[in-house]
Amino acid sequence: MVKYELTLIFKPNLKDKEQKEIIERLKKILVSKKIEVDFWGKKKLAYEIQKQKEGVYCLFSFEASPEVLPELEKKIKLEENIVRYLIVRTS
Repeated sequence: MVKYELTLIFKPNLKDKEQKEIIERLKKILVSKKIEVDFWGKKKLAYEIQKQKEGVYCLFSFEASPEVLPELEKKIKLEENIVRYLIVRTS
């Protein structure tokens, strides 16, 4: 198992309930028991992305095998309410 961090930027008009539903769908893919989710809140973006000037940031910390990442990325790309994402290996 490898440790990763996933940073998501949601559209600013997205409701909390919808954000949590997306997070739950992503958690089902990871199947790890060591998943930490930290909401950073709404922040101004450095530049406009998809005509959005703000975004809601969320940080995932999790452990997973590298084989899970392609499926996770596929699900993230299919979510229209996620503006950007970044997956980083921490160890």
